[in-house]
Amino acid sequence: MKLTPSQCKTFWRLWSAIARRARWDAQEAESERRALIERAGFQSLTAVDPLTGFDRVLAELNAILHPDNLNAQLRQVNMPRIRLIHAIRQLQDEPYILAIARDKFARSDWENLPLPQLHQLRMTLAARSRRRAISTQFKTTNNLAR
Repeated sequence: MKLTPSQCKTFWRLWSAIARRARWDAQEAESERRALIERAGFQSLTAVDPLTGFDRVLAELNAILHPDNLNAQLRQVNMPRIRLIHAIRQLQDEPYILAIARDKFARSDWENLPLPQLHQLRMTLAARSRRRAISTQFKTTNNLAR
């Protein structure tokens, strides 16, 4: 199972609500659950990856549970972007992110970059953070050796 225990619990809680509402017998519920997993692009729940795969499963669940709530469905579709933006903000402060985005992509609206470029920005910031940490550690070690 690739999903976290929390994700499994969320899936089964939402799925139980759907099955109760639909009043399916056990066989119908199992058939519908398999169909939902396949619509999300997976052969079974055990094959669902915890990031984008679970987002697709949640989007399917929300489409059934809240067919009139387009905002909930769109938010689930935008989760990869939301996660990347959050990860980028965890790595550096806004002025530094802006400077890298301007230098690398000639854009200051970094949050609206296409997903591949957002991913590249996150990787750049992570690499620079690691380099800075190693450099700081090296300086500290050298100062202690003196």
